[in-house]
Amino acid sequence: MANGVLRVKWENGPASALCNDTDLATFIVYNETKEQFVTFQNVTERAANEVSLQMPKNFANDAVHCYMYYINAFSNVVSSSLYVGEAVVV
Repeated sequence: MANGVLRVKWENGPASALCNDTDLATFIVYNETKEQFVTFQNVTERAANEVSLQMPKNFANDAVHCYMYYINAFSNVVSSSLYVGEAVVV
């Protein structure tokens, strides 16, 4: 994380009925200090394998927890959420 931007990278499993390049990724970031959630809904396709998320300015120097999930292109199948990890916003 640099300049308040959280960069998330991932690797995809093999394509299947439940894993398509066109699935959209959503990220939920929780700031425990501020007791505040920020959601980045459908920000990129699964095939991108990475995304940069601009954190709110008031999150500076706070630790945040990041979760993600996918929704398919038809908006009728949603994956389980996954804990991505913790980072400090700088």
